[in-house]
Amino acid sequence: MSDVPKLLASLQVGRAIAAVAVLLCHAEQFTRQFTEVPPWLHLPLSYGYLGVDFFFALSGFIIYFANHDEAGHAGWAARYSGSRLTRIFAPYLPIGVMLGVAYTLQPQLAAGYDWNWFSTLTLLPSGGSPSLGVAWTLQHEILFYAIMLVLIAARRVLIGCLIWLGAIGIAEVAGTPVIGLSLIDVEFIGGIAAAWLFIRRPRGSVWPSAMLGAGLCLAGGFLGFPEARVLLGLGLASLILATARLEVAGGWRVPQGVLLLGEASYAIYLVHVPVLRFAARVAGPALTWELLLPLLIAIGVLAGLAYHLGFERPALRQVRRLLRREPAAAAPRN
Repeated sequence: MSDVPKLLASLQVGRAIAAVAVLLCHAEQFTRQFTEVPPWLHLPLSYGYLGVDFFFALSGFIIYFANHDEAGHAGWAARYSGSRLTRIFAPYLPIGVMLGVAYTLQPQLAAGYDWNWFSTLTLLPSGGSPSLGVAWTLQHEILFYAIMLVLIAARRVLIGCLIWLGAIGIAEVAGTPVIGLSLIDVEFIGGIAAAWLFIRRPRGSVWPSAMLGAGLCLAGGFLGFPEARVLLGLGLASLILATARLEVAGGWRVPQGVLLLGEASYAIYLVHVPVLRFAARVAGPALTWELLLPLLIAIGVLAGLAYHLGFERPALRQVRRLLRREPAAAAPRN
């Protein structure tokens, strides 16, 4: 593993694909509020929500790959916790608080949406949701980070994941799935398994995992029932393993623009819904779908890039500098 890069470009490609897929799905939904989208385009774009499954599998891979050998190092738990909380909350809180203030001052904006300030500020489960609707995924992420902190620190990741998988199965059979114990959380475990295999054989064969991933994705798509969605998530985890091995083998090069989209994927995910909602209300009544849909997609991507470059990147740099108590000149590049 000494010659395997710590930062894999293929993971950034995956993040870019996942964020754009979710953006396309929501852009199409907002477009249909004002004009009809032809079925041949509606159907593929409507599956963009599966970008969330990709995000979860990627998170499992990234967290285990980046931290599997760090548990014995002094101060790792504190560094890990600070890094994860900073990464989630620094970009999220301005948007969550802004929407919470808007919903408080203008309750009609949140008509029919059950949100509260506790979940908005902490991302912890409660009787309501965060003000930012897509932040339900962040609630799963927060609990996943906590579980991984315990398992990596105890050096019991594999047995811990088996216990976690069993707990998810019990919750599903009992009909009481909750955040952290629902089928979609299996996708984190799939990503961890893919990272475990990659760490042990980074130059292993690409094709078996690629074919397995494609087969599981097709099965998850064709079976149709909601529980089959987890097969797609596990298939995506297998494809992540295949692309990581392909990258190590020198099988591809990633354009800088795609890498930038990957770096900005979280910002795109956070800002796109409120931005698209506003843009659709302004431009929707006057445009056909041929103009409105690409306009919303462009606005969503550009808004995410602007938020990443103008706020997320400098904010993370500043917060990490404060946490490490480093002088400005020594601030690490994000």
